[in-house]
Amino acid sequence: MGQGAEGFNKFRDKSVDFNTGSFVGENGINWNYSQCKNYSAIAEGGIVKSKIQFSNDSTAEINSSVISGGIGLLKIDYSTLSSVPVKLDVFVNSVKVATLSAPSSEKSVTLSSDNIAVNIDKPFYIRIKQSNGGSGQVMIDKVFWSQFSSKEYGTLYENIVPNKGKESLAKASLLKENSASYHIYPNPAKDFVLVEMAENQDVVLKLFTLTGQMVLQEQVKGIDQKISISNLKEGLYIYKILDEKGKLITGKLIIR
Repeated sequence: MGQGAEGFNKFRDKSVDFNTGSFVGENGINWNYSQCKNYSAIAEGGIVKSKIQFSNDSTAEINSSVISGGIGLLKIDYSTLSSVPVKLDVFVNSVKVATLSAPSSEKSVTLSSDNIAVNIDKPFYIRIKQSNGGSGQVMIDKVFWSQFSSKEYGTLYENIVPNKGKESLAKASLLKENSASYHIYPNPAKDFVLVEMAENQDVVLKLFTLTGQMVLQEQVKGIDQKISISNLKEGLYIYKILDEKGKLITGKLIIR
C-alpha cells in the first residue's frame, strides 16, 4: 500500500454530539460525514491522533470526493468498544466491495481489514457506512489505497452483460480496442463458465472474492471446457486468466 492514505487528523469537528459536515483530509481530498464525531486519543510519543467515530445509526457514514489514478487495493483500520457487534459496509463508487465486522467487547478492539481487491482503472470515490441501525459505534482509524496498476493486476475489463438464458449464452464484449483475446462467458453466470479465447490453448483460471480470497483455480484445456461454479455463493468476483506466454488478464464475474 502507500499510494494514498487518510488518517483523519485534519478532522477538526470537536462537537460532543454526532454531527454532519465535511473536511479536507491529509491528501487534499474532501470527505463528507454524517452522524459522526471526532474521537481523539494520545498515541505513543504524546501525539494526539484523531479518529472518526460513527454513531449506531443507519445514516452514519463517510464518503470521499472523486480520487484520480484508479484503485488497486483498499485497506481499512478500525477500532471499537461496543456492547453490540459492529457491521460496516464499504463501497467503491456504487459497488459494495466488503463488509467489515467486529464482535461485541468490553475492551477496546483494534482491527484491520484484509487487502480488498478493487482494481478499477478510472476515478473513484470511497464510501463507508453503518450496515444498519443495530450496528455498534465504531471508529475509523485510517484508510489506505494503492493505485491501479495494469502491470500488477493485468488489464481490467468491465465485461458484464445481461444474461440471456441457456438458449443463448451471452458472450461478454471487450470494451478496449486491441485487447487480449480472453474473457469469461456467460456473465452473469450460474452453474458454469467457459473461457473464450482466439486460439485453442491451455490457460489457468483463478477466481477471487472482493476481499482477495482465492476460491477457484482451474487448468483450462481448450475452448469448450466447462468450469463448474455451482458451489460458489452469489456475488461479484474477480477473475484472473494466465496464458502460456505469461500474459495476465483480469476482469469481473457476477455469479447469480
